[in-house]
Amino acid sequence: MTTTRAIAILVCLVIMAGCGKPVRESDALAPNTPAKAVAAFYDAIEAEDAAAVRALLHATKKPYDAFADEYALLLATSHRYWRVMDKRFPGKADGDRWTDAPTMHRLREALARSTITINGDHANIMPARDTPSLLVVEDHRNELIRVGGRWKINVDDIEYLANYPQNLANQGDSAAVLHMMSRVSQGLNPILADIEAGKLATWEEVETSMQDRMRAILKEFRFNQE
Repeated sequence: MTTTRAIAILVCLVIMAGCGKPVRESDALAPNTPAKAVAAFYDAIEAEDAAAVRALLHATKKPYDAFADEYALLLATSHRYWRVMDKRFPGKADGDRWTDAPTMHRLREALARSTITINGDHANIMPARDTPSLLVVEDHRNELIRVGGRWKINVDDIEYLANYPQNLANQGDSAAVLHMMSRVSQGLNPILADIEAGKLATWEEVETSMQDRMRAILKEFRFNQE
């Protein structure tokens, strides 16, 4: 896989620590229903607050806690990536728009039309037909769990994460790819900051900067540098 192709695949999922608009004041309250928990999850993503996203993911076991840490950062910065790129370079960036503004709007509409079943301290969300995954998580079972009166998205015991992130030899493995995003985004972080500061004024400068930053990181995962 070439560096350019790898970046095209990866950049839509990148993550970054510490990007932070404040979460809405209402989200400081513990979500006391599953629907409110999911809405707070969306608020945290749109606020680009990785810590708030992580607080709404329930993961108490290894390696699921490591996944939750990295995935929270992934979602927060994916939103930031599309916000920055659509503002500064509309139509230039490509990739899966997991958390851009239109997708988040569709997710909220889908949540309003979903069916929620509660069984004690567990809840399942059944999305309406033809809607995106309400919890964004790939292959997720749409399960929430109530812990100390607070509903959270349960990521413990997700089967394809059982070896997270050890499956790096298999570049098509979902867990390995998600872990790889966490490393790639560390190089993207300063690029996003430079774009917002106006230090990268053209798309060509952005592409060059991204390629330079990513090449060494991609090499860690044994992508061919053609």
